[in-house]
Amino acid sequence: MMNHNESYERLNDYIDGELPTHQLSEIERHVNECVECQTEIRKLRSLLADAASLPREMVPQEDLWPSIKSQIAEHEN
Repeated sequence: MMNHNESYERLNDYIDGELPTHQLSEIERHVNECVECQTEIRKLRSLLADAASLPREMVPQEDLWPSIKSQIAEHEN
C-alpha cells in the first residue's frame, strides 16, 4: 500500500487517467481517507477545467516575427 507522499506524487497521473490498475485502487483508497489529497484533486480538476475554457488560438496584436528575426540576426553577428 502506498503512503501519503507516494499517493500525493501520483495525483496528476490519477487525474489524467494514466495510472496502472493496481495503483489506481491504492490511490482511490488513500484519497477516500485523506482530506489533503481530496483538496489537491479538487484544485487539479479546477485547473484543468480553467485550462479547457481558454481559447485554442490567440492572434497576436502585431506581427512579432520582424522583431524576433532582427534579434536573431543581431546574435548571429
